[in-house]
Amino acid sequence: MKRMISIFCELGERLRNPRHKVKNKEIIKLAIQENCWFSESSITYAIESIVDNYLQKERLESWISRYNKPKHAHTRNIAVIMAGNIPLVGLFDMLSVLISGNKCLYKTSSKDRVLIE
Repeated sequence: MKRMISIFCELGERLRNPRHKVKNKEIIKLAIQENCWFSESSITYAIESIVDNYLQKERLESWISRYNKPKHAHTRNIAVIMAGNIPLVGLFDMLSVLISGNKCLYKTSSKDRVLIE
């Protein structure tokens, strides 16, 4: 779990880092082309909300501290079929699977493939 926390915190830092703004803008444009219901403001809001509420060490540690992981838990393959009606709506499902120590087999929506990948 510590490794997963570190990986997701690094993702949060990358999304927040101003050096990645140009690349993020390119990805946002591609996502809007893929799904005409998305807007730059809705995608930016989703990214900021995810970074602020989920991709911070203290928040992740607080969240998972509420659960007891069995000592001999087996890693499972968990399938997640993601919706595409809200930008990055499937990211929390993926986060939940991975942070619990399982493998996530996911299928993105054809309308939200760019942001997740």
